[in-house]
This record gives sequence, structure tokens and C-alpha cells, in this order.
Amino acid sequence: QMACGFWRSMSYDFQEHMTIYRFNGVQAVVDSMKRNPTKFEILKEGCFFIQNIVCNPEVSRDTVNMIVANGIIPIVVDAVASFPTKNDFIEAACGALTNLAIDENARSAIGQYSRTIPTILSILESEILEGDVLHSSLSALKVLAKENDANKAMIVNAGAVDRVMKFLKQHTDDDYLVARGFGLLIELTRNGTESDETTIELNGFFDLVTSEMKKRPGSVHIQAGGCGMLRNLPLSRREQAETAMILVLEAMKNHSEDSMVQFEGCHALLWYSSKFPELAAMLQSEENSRVLFKSHLRYDIPTTTSDDEES
Repeated sequence: QMACGFWRSMSYDFQEHMTIYRFNGVQAVVDSMKRNPTKFEILKEGCFFIQNIVCNPEVSRDTVNMIVANGIIPIVVDAVASFPTKNDFIEAACGALTNLAIDENARSAIGQYSRTIPTILSILESEILEGDVLHSSLSALKVLAKENDANKAMIVNAGAVDRVMKFLKQHTDDDYLVARGFGLLIELTRNGTESDETTIELNGFFDLVTSEMKKRPGSVHIQAGGCGMLRNLPLSRREQAETAMILVLEAMKNHSEDSMVQFEGCHALLWYSSKFPELAAMLQSEENSRVLFKSHLRYDIPTTTSDDEES
């Protein structure tokens, strides 16, 4: 444990990473975790170390591949299942899995282990775990689902949509946590189709998102997440689309300095105004035109005309 703690302390400084590699520190930590798969204190130090090592933008793919090839993923996941009340360890474990999953090959390997997704989802239903652990579990699921259809399907098939919705309804007092939950749901509902409408209606997506946006107009996290969710909901009823557009425009006006609100908001407005052309007139009012023009100026949103396209 002390040896892993030593390597962990060095790993927080990216300038020390070359020293760690020179003295085979990564292999030493991995070997220690393999020898002690049931000692959560050692695993905790190892997970924090891995989290720091692989988040370095200069980390080599060989390092990530070595960690995966040594069977660290099942060791970490099994330990989370075995120690469901250890806040610090589970936070470290989720962080390590999240950062490993940034690599697309590691992302697939993490999802392919049968216990990974059910174990991470179970964290959201714990009555003991709280705070950063819950944030970390949502982040892990989001990264696993990103640009990986197999992982996304497994997460959805494990009942994630209903379970995350239930989780969010129990934690509406935490802006940041709700925003993280919205982020995961955005990933799971991305590229939604009309056939998804009934499921979305049953799950209460629209009601939850709009109620949270109305309750906390000053929360940039809620507004950005809400705009992202509204961008992905395939609504077919005009009155819902109109409500969505009003909320998005209000968010963009109140948070003109936040790039994510502007980005998600513009995409949501484009989606609904193209689906319901009669609602596009809302964007032409003097006040709303100012909101959009300000967003265009600040974030240099490219525009094209028919003349440009013909030339």
C-alpha cells in the first residue's frame, strides 16, 4: 500500500511521469493490484494512480493497453461490487475506469466485462454513497456510452434510462448532479427517432427537463444540460416544441457567456424550427433576434447563404 501511495503521490505531477516510466512505476502498481485483488486500500491507491497516469494527454496507447491486458478492469469492477460502501475507493475506481475509457479500445474492453455496467448502475441506487461518488459513476457511464453503440445498448438494456430518471428525481436539490444526469441521458438519447417518442413520454423526460429548467433559471449547469436534453428529444407535439424553444431562448439570454448553453441551445432551436416551420417566427422577434445575433458574434457561428453554396 505504501509503495502504491508513493507512486500515486508522484502521479499528480505530469512532469514526474517520465520518472515513473523510467523506474517501471506503472507496472509496479499494476502488479501490486493483481497480487491484492481484495485489498481495497491498495486498489484505491492504484486506481487514483491509473486515473492520473492515463489523463495525461501524452500518455501512450501502449501504457493503456498494458493496463487493460493485465486484467485490471475486472479486478477493479469486482472490488467495487465487493466493497459497495467504500466511498473513496469507489470514487477512485470510477475515475480510473472513466479515464481509461477515453481510449476507444479500452472503452470497449470495459464494456465487454459483464459486471461493469450493472455494477456502476448499482451505485446510483445506493442509500449510503453520496457526493463525488455519484458524480463519478454518472461520468463513467457517459464516457462508456460515447461513440460506442455496443456499450450504449448494454447500458440502455440494463434499464439505465428508468434508473437514472428515478435517481434524478431523488436528487433535484443538487444542480451539478442533475446536470451530470442530463449529460448521461443526452448520450443515451442521442440520434433519437420518432419511434422513441412513446418511451420518452412514459419516462417523463420532457416534464423533468422543463420543470428543472423553470425552477433554476440561474443554474448554468441545469440550463446547459436542459438545452442538450431538449435538443435530443424527438417531440411530435407543437405545444411541447414551443415550450422547449421558449425555455432554450430564455437560457441563451440569461447565460450569454456560457459556450455550452449557446451551442446546445442553437442546435435545439434549429431542430425544432425545422420540424415545426411555423415556430421559426419566434426567432424573428426583436428580442430573440438579439439573443441569436449576440451568440453568433461571440462564438463565431458560421453561416452560409444560397449564393455561397452555388459558388
